[in-house]
Amino acid sequence: MANPVLNTMISDTQSTSRYTMVSTTTTGYGGVLRYTNWMVFNVDLSDAQQYTVQAKDLGRLDNLAAQQYGSPAYWWIIAMVNNIKNQLTDMAVGQVISLPSLSSAMAAIQENTGV
Repeated sequence: MANPVLNTMISDTQSTSRYTMVSTTTTGYGGVLRYTNWMVFNVDLSDAQQYTVQAKDLGRLDNLAAQQYGSPAYWWIIAMVNNIKNQLTDMAVGQVISLPSLSSAMAAIQENTGV
């Protein structure tokens, strides 16, 4: 079941962009605000690795993604699965997080989006 927190687009080229539609609105002061809705997918965690956050990881899910998946572009998978909305405030040294396999994450996205 999808929840509005992460709109993800996966194409035949394995695009890792989490933005499928970015909306804009004009503020009362004439500025432009750009935003997107997100969806969260239920990822199978049966093959996930458990990882204990270290000080060097705070605010750097991109580094964890590079180590786990070979690309920092997949940082949002770790954030989504662990409900990390702000890498600086929602992570703590010693916290145990799940690192799902890339194939499990992509399967969940495909199942929920049909892409």
